[in-house]
Amino acid sequence: MDIKRIEAELLKNPFNFDLRLKYANLLLELERYEDSLQQFLILDNGTHSTVELKLKICDLYMNQGDQDNARKYYKEAKAMGLPDDFEEFDELEEIQSAQPSIKPPKPVFFSEIIGMDSLKKTVRLKIIEPFKNVGLFQKFKKDAGGGVLLYGPPGCGKTMLAKAIATECNAEFFSIELSDILNLWIGESERNLAAAFDRARSSTPSVLFIDELDALAYSRSKTQNESSRKLVNEFLTQLDGISANNQGMLILGATNMPWDVDSAMKRPGRFSRVIFVPPPDEAARAALFESKLEGVPKKGIQYSLLASQSPHFSGADIDGVIEFAKENVISDILESGKEREIETSDLILGIKERAPSTMDWLKTAKNLVKFGDPDGQYKDVKVYLKESKMY
Repeated sequence: MDIKRIEAELLKNPFNFDLRLKYANLLLELERYEDSLQQFLILDNGTHSTVELKLKICDLYMNQGDQDNARKYYKEAKAMGLPDDFEEFDELEEIQSAQPSIKPPKPVFFSEIIGMDSLKKTVRLKIIEPFKNVGLFQKFKKDAGGGVLLYGPPGCGKTMLAKAIATECNAEFFSIELSDILNLWIGESERNLAAAFDRARSSTPSVLFIDELDALAYSRSKTQNESSRKLVNEFLTQLDGISANNQGMLILGATNMPWDVDSAMKRPGRFSRVIFVPPPDEAARAALFESKLEGVPKKGIQYSLLASQSPHFSGADIDGVIEFAKENVISDILESGKEREIETSDLILGIKERAPSTMDWLKTAKNLVKFGDPDGQYKDVKVYLKESKMY
């Protein structure tokens, strides 16, 4: 079973332990370490938690340089009984005895987000100003706060945009990942979700950011899994503020697959404002190449040429191109013994070596816009596709 089929099956049945374990190990093989870590964390939340799982999580945290979390999972594994053949005992004992470090999250400002000028203008008008100037918008009977859904291809800056929105709103930022909520014990996922909302409510003004919304609020019409349906029901209850007041909270959701999000989530008062986060345009790509190459040995880089040759590339794709160029230059230096810098040709070669990761998403979106969007919910995608001559 390939990775896309596994992902599709997990959306329908997110509490399938064996399938999620297979998925986590496959991500690990593909060196998608952060994604793999999130899956192992979900598995550890369930009834099948083992010392092997905890040590794998510990190892992934160590690879990230996150000693605090590595220490936490090592202690839990040690309490369960370490296996006899465990080889990193001394190194982890040293980590266990270290003092935890507390680092406040670094704020992200709009000025740090390269490009996206039109999107930032939309976000400021539809999200930030209503949140900061409640009285003015109430005068014209316009709602502030509530829910906003950011959607678009992966790697295009939805998470960074959400952090910048929180900064611009002068609000505390709370981020929820899939592993923070999903728990294989019955009823625990709903309790985790309620607790996350309560934390944000206790620190208003606040922004609650929920990544991978489709995985937590998968369309009930597409699954028969009772646990998934209960989780969506709890989500709707929290959004409606039935058991508590959501005043002063801005709830941001992000998803690569808005068509898989339960339709009830997008009704008025919930995620009724939907904003498309497209791949960076040509000017933004040129600026991204320039920014990401800052401090790297280079000469005569033609940023406008690179941008024109990389349509639909995401910020993550541009990272990949630059890493390819670095490796190519280092290889040349090692083989020839002659120092040289990165040139435009190295980056062009990197562009030619990869297809933009956004293309599968854009093709799916094109079909949706063409055949399955009667209410025009994805009209911004249609505009992007027409401007890109894909529609």
